Parts: sequence; structure tokens; C-alpha cells
Amino acid sequence: MKTRTFVFILILVLAVSVVFVVSCDNGGVIPPSSGTSDISTTLSGTWINPDYDGTMFQENGNPAKVICTHISGNDYTWDFYFFHDDEVPIDTITWTLTDQWTDSEGNVFTRWYRDIGDGEHAYGLAKIHADNETMEVMGSNVDYPAEIDPAGENYGIYYRPE
Repeated sequence: MKTRTFVFILILVLAVSVVFVVSCDNGGVIPPSSGTSDISTTLSGTWINPDYDGTMFQENGNPAKVICTHISGNDYTWDFYFFHDDEVPIDTITWTLTDQWTDSEGNVFTRWYRDIGDGEHAYGLAKIHADNETMEVMGSNVDYPAEIDPAGENYGIYYRPE
């Protein structure tokens, strides 16, 4: 698989999955009334990791900066930047939020889905720490990741800029 595809899968970078239940009524997309406005505030904004500067197109590389923007409903755009201080994104993708929950420690988890085309899909799981300053992401092209695994091939960690 192309490195660029892995990057897209990873981001999401999202944010993104343990178990996914597909509903016949809504195709697995959570209804806006179940709290997407709250999650859009938590998720939206700029996330950076200067350690990723210049690595996006390397094997297992990540964009150094991601800006997440709520479009409407369950859809979000993710702008990817090659360096954490770049002003112009090198790519933008759209993800659909499919699930969200908060654990007993106040960490917010989100699952994401993206149709890449040609029958391929990307899935993601994100953990936004309770302090809303750190986001860990896992990506997959097979199914929703079951956990956030820092040793995993499609793992990324981002921080709110100071």
C-alpha cells in the first residue's frame, strides 16, 4: 500500500475504535443529536507534533500538523501539513465520525470512516486525553482499530500548540 494511503488511514487522522455497530437505519453514522456539537469543540482545531516534521511521505510517516474542522453533521475535514509551522496544507481529506464515547478517566474516543474509492476504506480511532491537549490516533484499511497502540504501525500522537 502506498505511504500516502497509510498516512490518510493513520490520521484520522483523526481520531477513531473498539467495536463498530452498523445500524440499518443510519448506516452506522451517529445522529447529530448524540453530541457531535460537543465533540466538534473537543476535536476541532490545530494538532501538531514537531517530531514528524518532514516525515509524511516516508514509510510510517505522519503529517507534522493536522487541522480538524467540523463541516456539518458528522463530517470533518483534516488538513495535513508537511511541517508543524507550515501555513499551506499539502492535502485535505474528509472523514465521517461514526461513534464517540468518554471513558471513566474523562478521555474522549472517536471512531472515523472514509471511503477512499475503488472499494477501499480507511478507518480510524482517536483518543483525546481528558486535558484536551493530547490526541493519539490509530488507522487501518481493514477495520476499525481495536485500541490505541503506541507501538503500532499506524500510530500518531499530536498536541495542541502552545
